[in-house]
Amino acid sequence: MITFVVTGGIASGKSNVMSLLEKRGLPTLNADAVGHEVGNTPQARERITAAFGEGYYPEGKLDRAALGRLVFADSQKREQLNAIMHGLIYERIRRWIAEHSAEKAVAIEIPLLFESGKQQIADVILHCYVPRDTQMIRLMARNGLTETEALQRIDAQMPTEQKMALAHHNIDTSGSFLQTAQRVDEILKQYEV
Repeated sequence: MITFVVTGGIASGKSNVMSLLEKRGLPTLNADAVGHEVGNTPQARERITAAFGEGYYPEGKLDRAALGRLVFADSQKREQLNAIMHGLIYERIRRWIAEHSAEKAVAIEIPLLFESGKQQIADVILHCYVPRDTQMIRLMARNGLTETEALQRIDAQMPTEQKMALAHHNIDTSGSFLQTAQRVDEILKQYEV
């Protein structure tokens, strides 16, 4: 089985690439969705509350927006949150991969693959990217962020050039959806998927 991991900066077109892989028949998993689930587990709640205080679980669910404002303004707190969450998330991802071991290939979207240092989970890394100004516009429109908030999120991640050097394949998603689809198909053909 081939494990494709789709990664890239925030608002870089990862979801589009994942939808293309799913349409081509690959089982897919989104690490952010896993993170949403894991963030509400008793283990995560206990660790997050111990690290950041009581106020992040109003009505019993993690307030991701409030926690995001805290950690994107403070790199030490962000590292602390990542240390709490990454272990729990990757445990779930490994279990999912094992459950799909009979498949020819699977695809997992992991935005912070390089930042977490977990590249070994991937057989093939597909890195999505767009020019920084496109990323800013997409992020501000999609998430309703100010320019400052958008920059904080972009700058909190590893620079695009570093990710490009570490990936097996780079996919520029700033063109048309058809261009992105053609690039994905070229890559899949190389692996006979």
